Formats: sequence, C-alpha cells, structure tokens
Amino acid sequence: MIVRGSLIHLHTTIITTKRGSTQLTTLRVVDDHSRPQHGGQPGARHSPTRYEVQFVDSKLFQWSAAIQARFTVGDDLLVYAEDAIRVQGDRDGSSTLVVYGIDVGHATQPLARRVE
Repeated sequence: MIVRGSLIHLHTTIITTKRGSTQLTTLRVVDDHSRPQHGGQPGARHSPTRYEVQFVDSKLFQWSAAIQARFTVGDDLLVYAEDAIRVQGDRDGSSTLVVYGIDVGHATQPLARRVE
C-alpha cells in the first residue's frame, strides 16, 4: 500500500527482540485528503487519516540513520508499506493505522503543482 501525507512526528527507540537489540524508527504521517487524487480532484474523505509507519533496523538496512538524516517534521512523504494494517485506538477516541514500512521518499506533487 502507499501512504501519502505530511510527517508530523519522527521517533527512534531501541527495542529488544529474540535476536538482540535493534532500533525502531516510527514516522507519524497524516493524510488530510487535500491532495489531488487520480482524477485531479481532492479526496472525498473529510477527516484526516493518521498513520504510524514503523521501520526496524536489520543486518541489511539501517533505517534509523537514513530516515533521520533525510526527513524532518513537515515533509510531504510517500511511504511504501506492507498491506497488513493494525488499528490503534487513542485516548481521544480517534484511531491510528499502524503499518510496517518498506521504503519512504519525498513527495514531488507539491513542487509540481501549477500556480496560476
């Protein structure tokens, strides 16, 4: 699945697994559905969708260093994530969709928009 939205929080923490300690990097991304969709129209959904995208460092990928070096709060992102979604309820009654990230990049759509 593709998650598109604005980065509102970036956090890295150490977690302990059966194979030892590693780092978990969490991106909180909000899609306010104001960006044009395929037909050039904004999305029909009115309330923002909140995502928590998790990246776990491994022997192949050091997500924690790469993400912190390239992204800052406020960036527009495109995240390629696994299709499995977990729903996490919040104290305020809203919910956050939790997904595992595969890759992440900056969105170019805001830069490509024509200004009249």
